[in-house]
Amino acid sequence: MDDSSASDATPTPLTALGVDFQDAAQASEFLEMLLDDATLQVTANAYARYFWYGVVVVIFLFAVQNLVARWVGRSRYGLRHVFGSSRR
Repeated sequence: MDDSSASDATPTPLTALGVDFQDAAQASEFLEMLLDDATLQVTANAYARYFWYGVVVVIFLFAVQNLVARWVGRSRYGLRHVFGSSRR
């Protein structure tokens, strides 16, 4: 039994070359293939997932930056203590 999914197959562009639109069966089959968006759904779902992963990463980075800024602001010496200072 073949367990390959739609994402494993490489999609090929749909063309009307060789389709006889006078033949109702060929025209109907071509239109069904044209309206079938199973491959598009898989691709769109992957892009949506990557987008939301990116949003989560950006929120995480800003949260870390906020925590570091609070820590530096609350420290006794501020940035002079972290990076050193020429004035004493």
